[in-house]
Amino acid sequence: MARPGPTMVLPRAASPLTTSPTSATPATSQAPPPGDDNEPAFYDIEQEPKVFYYYVHLTVRVPVSKPYLLMSDVSPVEGSTMWMSCNLENGTGPIQYVWQYETRSSNISAFAQGNTNIINVTNINRNHTGWYRCVASNAVNSESSNRLWLDTIFGPDIPQIDWSK
Repeated sequence: MARPGPTMVLPRAASPLTTSPTSATPATSQAPPPGDDNEPAFYDIEQEPKVFYYYVHLTVRVPVSKPYLLMSDVSPVEGSTMWMSCNLENGTGPIQYVWQYETRSSNISAFAQGNTNIINVTNINRNHTGWYRCVASNAVNSESSNRLWLDTIFGPDIPQIDWSK
């Protein structure tokens, strides 16, 4: 009768798996000592059995979800201060944010970037009126928010009379 090839019994996880919405990693990166509720892998060989312990460090990188943009005031008064926030449901850090502005004539420019999801805009003026969006990126992917219109309230301007002419 032919003897089957080597067989293996796989061990259970060497340590509990800790998960969060943005990552999953083993609770410890050190291998637990034999007998601490970990099972070895046994190979069926013709000599004495050999015991092998396998420990895996698992890193799960979660792609960024589609960001959504929030503004503290979508119709700020000229001269005021407001903030914008680029929010995500999921994504493994580090996450980079790029803030984009689109004028009425469809010119798009990046006006800020960094690793923070909130920016403050001080001394709002009529030139800030336009479409805004944020782009969130990590090692896995990059996603853009939908545009949000900022409508600055201004005027009427104080008339100026020049008596010198």
